[in-house]
Amino acid sequence: MGPPPPALVEDLVEEVLLRLPPSDPALLLRAGLVCKQWRRLVSDVGFCRRFREFHQSPPMLGFFCNMASNGYGDDHDDYTRFFPTATSSPPLLGNRRRLGHILDSRHGRVLFHTHPPLPETKLAIWDPISDETYPLPAPPQHDTLFTAAVLCAAAAAPGGVCNHISCYHGPFLVVFVGTHGEQIIASVYSSETSAWSRPASSPRDLDEHSHLMPGALMANVLYFSSDVNDRILKFDLVSRELSGGRRLGLATVGEFCRLLVWSREDGPGKDEGPWAQTRAIDLKAVREPFTSHGLEVVGFADSVGIVFVATDVALFSVDLGSGEVKKLAEVCHVISVVPFVSFYTPALGVGSTGEGPSVGVSSA
Repeated sequence: MGPPPPALVEDLVEEVLLRLPPSDPALLLRAGLVCKQWRRLVSDVGFCRRFREFHQSPPMLGFFCNMASNGYGDDHDDYTRFFPTATSSPPLLGNRRRLGHILDSRHGRVLFHTHPPLPETKLAIWDPISDETYPLPAPPQHDTLFTAAVLCAAAAAPGGVCNHISCYHGPFLVVFVGTHGEQIIASVYSSETSAWSRPASSPRDLDEHSHLMPGALMANVLYFSSDVNDRILKFDLVSRELSGGRRLGLATVGEFCRLLVWSREDGPGKDEGPWAQTRAIDLKAVREPFTSHGLEVVGFADSVGIVFVATDVALFSVDLGSGEVKKLAEVCHVISVVPFVSFYTPALGVGSTGEGPSVGVSSA
């Protein structure tokens, strides 16, 4: 037998491994099992950072589905389940722990509130990698209608854009929006000060039957939409001003089982331009009996362009870019869907005995 082929240059191996798709984390795990050299490379903290820098946009690893066990959405009957959509995700996400109602998730952090939400709403941040929970102080006084969003502190800086590289371990903000009498209030919690800011307010234009959807982040502005009318709440993270307005974009379910995507210009006055239908996506994958009770938009993943649509018995995803429709699960009484979008890099290292790999994870 001839001599074995020479080992590949480590820099060349790294260039190849960097190009593995982040939406399939199991590929890195398998690569680390090839040999000690590859295992050491994949386990390196520097490689994990370069992997995130190379891909920049984190993938959706799954989603949280908030459901009502009795079909009415009463808070004490709500429960949450995680559905993975990638080949590998943090194991604790699949653990049916008593998290309460999931409000938002960004950069590897999960924001939830415990039940019951009154007389005092208890918000907390959960880290599914370390399984640590960070209780937050009570938010400003509010009524039953509220929502909140979590984001890294960089989003509040003028012109600041999160690069998803080190935000997982960095400072974060929680933006709380709720109704209080005839006002809508908004307040910001900072992990650096461990306190809520003085609330901003705006006249209330939401009725008591409204439900506030999770916030969408665009540059330095958070938008919270209502499921009852075409109004949004707009919170500027830099100026800390809260205002109401008409939607910049809207996804609704129309006749003949189509998802209609609309847009219009937003402005300070009442003379904004008319609504313009930008797309009509045929939901042909949603067939009987799934359409027997109608369709409802229950969530979105703004960073990856996915809308979640539910019937009484099933949940679907609609890719706004390709128009692809996928059936995700057969579930009932969906209240809302919150995607878990994050880098997740399985890391392999040599155990204390030196005889085999030990598995860890890295997230951002």
